Amino acid sequence: MADSLRSWLVQQNQDFIKAFSRADLKDWVLCVGNEAGDLDTLSCSIAFAYLSNFEKEKKERYIPIQLTPSSAFQLRAENMAALKDAMGIDSESSILQNDLICSDTLDFTKFTSFGAKYALLDHNEIISSIFGNKADVIAIIDHHEPANNNQLYPLAKPRIIQVPTGSCSALVTNYFAPTWENKQIPIGLADLLLSALIIDTANLKPISEGGKATETDLLAKAFLLPRSRFAQSIQSTDLSNIDHSNRSIDSDNLNKLYKYLSNLKSDVTRLNSTQLLQRDYKQYEINDWKFGLSTIPIGLNEWVKDKESNDWKKLLNSINEYGVSKNLDAVGMITNLKLKKNILISSNQSRHVKELLLLIRNHDMLPLFKNLENLSDEDPIQQQLNLSNLSLNDHQNEIDTFTYSNNVNVKIWNIGNTHATRKQVAPILINLVNNLGPKPL
Repeated sequence: MADSLRSWLVQQNQDFIKAFSRADLKDWVLCVGNEAGDLDTLSCSIAFAYLSNFEKEKKERYIPIQLTPSSAFQLRAENMAALKDAMGIDSESSILQNDLICSDTLDFTKFTSFGAKYALLDHNEIISSIFGNKADVIAIIDHHEPANNNQLYPLAKPRIIQVPTGSCSALVTNYFAPTWENKQIPIGLADLLLSALIIDTANLKPISEGGKATETDLLAKAFLLPRSRFAQSIQSTDLSNIDHSNRSIDSDNLNKLYKYLSNLKSDVTRLNSTQLLQRDYKQYEINDWKFGLSTIPIGLNEWVKDKESNDWKKLLNSINEYGVSKNLDAVGMITNLKLKKNILISSNQSRHVKELLLLIRNHDMLPLFKNLENLSDEDPIQQQLNLSNLSLNDHQNEIDTFTYSNNVNVKIWNIGNTHATRKQVAPILINLVNNLGPKPL
């Protein structure tokens, strides 16, 4: 094994590309994260691939595969910061992107026919539109609700789908801990997993306190921290400037790391509307229906004001055009806004505001709206999300004009359950779309 994470990764990629050019991938396992491409997915795909090569009974070679195009890496500054630190380099992002197999590096649709097998990280259903219906999934580690009633890939080993768990990186860490414990593993790998762990769990805030961290996450933290350079003091906002000579463990270091990465993650001032939609996006295909769901780290009012000159028609056009580019029947997004402390709110009001916007491009999908309207308090959907219609009286004429002229339909809701994320919203929408039956020809 190479003595650094990056040198190993570069060598694996070179060998894989040579095998691809020969149309012979029968000895390769592709470690695929989900298409949202967040830090958890990135870290898990790299870690699973690297650590699998230590298991003697495995004869295949493992390589991380990113469903994110290399051109989109700039949209996640937190990924680039954590990755540069893990690789131990101070270089431009384009060099890092070239170290990874991205969706625009090779033709992913050829992998299965060339004999590749797959390990799924941070999701539990292969994207058949990319990898085909005959893709051989031999391993799964995930923390999302299982697809297809948990019936997929019963022979996968490992097959770990654990809900709730705050971060998939915790599951990967704990699975490989026995292998890792007695091996010389690059510090950068622990750094990468720990970075993903604290971002996904809001700095390891326990579920009992309204956070996402479980005992599984805390166990992973206890394993990773003494093996990482984050045990030392973080003296600046540049992660590469950590003093590696000091190995003392200080809980303040995680707080500093979390604040740094979370600030990078939430700063989307440089992104336009299309990039915002692309940055944290997942696509779903059910009975030939296709819809996408983006997570946006700002509220709708802030979005339309900062990105579209306070013009709702421009915002809706950006959303609709994104749907056209992906050939979607519907485009959805979950927005997140944290009210500043100087804004006065009532005692029963949350400073965390979430919204759900759905733009339906195919009229055959309109029953979806009906199933989300006028929900009773006893309805399971309402109990999970606590939806209420969002009134935009000042802009309703703009919205109506756009929807009429573009033959689309738009609905917007407040999500009263501010802890709800795409993990909760997506399964609800998937079930509702599935209930529509096969898409009409």
